[in-house]
Amino acid sequence: MNTVNVNAFHTDLIVEELTRCGITFFCVSPGSRSTPLTLAVAANSKATSRIHFDERGAAFYALGYVRAIGKPAVLVCTSGTAVANYLPAVVEASNDALPLILITADRPPELQDCGANQTITQPGIFGSFVRHEANLECPSADTDPTDILQQIDLAVSKALEAPYGPVHINCQFREPLAPVEDGSDLSNSLSRLGDWQASQMPFSSSESQPFTVSTDLIQRLADRINATSGLLIVGRLFDSEQRDPVLSLVDKLRWPVFADATSGLSAIDHECIIHHFDLLLQSETFRSSVCHRQVLHIGGQYVSKRLLQFIESAELEGYIHIGNDPRPKDPGRRVTDNVTCNIARCCEALVPLVDACDGNKGWRRQSSTAETVIAEECKATPEATEPGIVRALLENRHKGGGLFIASSMPIRNIDMFAGPGHGSLKIGANRGASGIDGTIASAAGYAVGLDKPVTLLIGDLACLHDLNSLALLNNNSQSVTVVILNNNGGRIFEHLPVAEFKEHFESCFVTPHGLSFEHAAQMFNLPYECVNTTDAFVQSYTKAQDRLISTVIEVTVDPTTNRTTHRCIVERIKHELDEG
Repeated sequence: MNTVNVNAFHTDLIVEELTRCGITFFCVSPGSRSTPLTLAVAANSKATSRIHFDERGAAFYALGYVRAIGKPAVLVCTSGTAVANYLPAVVEASNDALPLILITADRPPELQDCGANQTITQPGIFGSFVRHEANLECPSADTDPTDILQQIDLAVSKALEAPYGPVHINCQFREPLAPVEDGSDLSNSLSRLGDWQASQMPFSSSESQPFTVSTDLIQRLADRINATSGLLIVGRLFDSEQRDPVLSLVDKLRWPVFADATSGLSAIDHECIIHHFDLLLQSETFRSSVCHRQVLHIGGQYVSKRLLQFIESAELEGYIHIGNDPRPKDPGRRVTDNVTCNIARCCEALVPLVDACDGNKGWRRQSSTAETVIAEECKATPEATEPGIVRALLENRHKGGGLFIASSMPIRNIDMFAGPGHGSLKIGANRGASGIDGTIASAAGYAVGLDKPVTLLIGDLACLHDLNSLALLNNNSQSVTVVILNNNGGRIFEHLPVAEFKEHFESCFVTPHGLSFEHAAQMFNLPYECVNTTDAFVQSYTKAQDRLISTVIEVTVDPTTNRTTHRCIVERIKHELDEG
């Protein structure tokens, strides 16, 4: 341990204990007050660190990593507003049950409430969005080092309790912050750590218990499922360990399946998975064919607002939700059985107990009709449109890589237009709070967590919102191909009722900016191409993936052409299903 001074000694303890808990990924933003923490991270051979000047971007980078790997990451920053910049990512982590450990440096008590520079009230700053908070006193030679180890172990355990989430450790430091001698005698502290140093294990060993369900509960669920045929909704799933058992249940039940984009199953060619269900739900004929008395919902929340409205209006006898987060996923207030458990184990236990359904399969033909209509309309429009680019991206992406999808229209376009035949997808998206902030940073961290190249599909406003994070792409260990759909503003509002009020709609909601991203890419030394047709996009996208370096592809989308294509797809699907 570094015993040059008490700050160095205590921060070495903190970082070492985190690595012993299996948490080795640190995102550090430079600052003076956090000097002891930063140097402790740099000195620990088990720690991997990423330095980024923007705390907001660093936080979303860590979040992307956590989303991909399922293990906590650590954030380190200095005092003051640096801490406040973590809040958007903390909200996302809290809402989407992602474990994140925040370690923030702070001024000592004598510099609080006296106008000292770069000093704010940091304890409590994240409110109810953190699962646990610790405000550590300034290190001294009298501090029992085992107290620090226990505080770290407690924070880690809280981050990994159900529901997973962020925890905050606030560390007060006096000068000297640099690793210079301060005359402290740390021999007594070292003597208390003999067993800990020899063991190489965490001070307080604990193991988070996986959610389990009893045999009786599994049987009751199976009885409910077997009582009548139903609709299976698959929300967000983290990885193949969850997806494969869910697919086994799909194979056995033979129910119609609405697979959300974030499930990773929406592009699988499976006779029970209804592709383009969001578009199909605009057809009365389709709604009638999938109208069942019960719903089985597995995984996280889904994107489609039309699906939520469909569920709200359905005459249901039961709605079973199986997830790994005890907090309800029930905005329509229809859930009758909320089961918190290990999703994979629950599905594996249900497979031998549930009966296969052999009911009306008209929805298979309807799903195929929608796929044909979308393919024909995209082929008929050479200009770049959102449906066309989504399909071209999926058809030409390198297999094995990941996708990160921005909120607003990109995730909805994937949900609507992704067709079958692309297999299981590794998809990340910030859908906890569904904000557009930090998307580029999240994609960069997601690529590192997956240890695979990633394609980011993002809109122009979300890209403008996170331009600083383009700096993360240049020396990222895995490449990110940034596909920007630039339709010059917030075009999602054109799909909302406010679009009918023309007087202030363009200036207050669409907010056209007239900007391109060429010079932003140049500023951060990233290869850049701009295209305005689907064929040109395919050529640029293929080259970018082959290069294996982060690249920016700006796709100029004409809003009028895009609206026309979208409208034609919807009207043709409704016509062929309801009147054909």
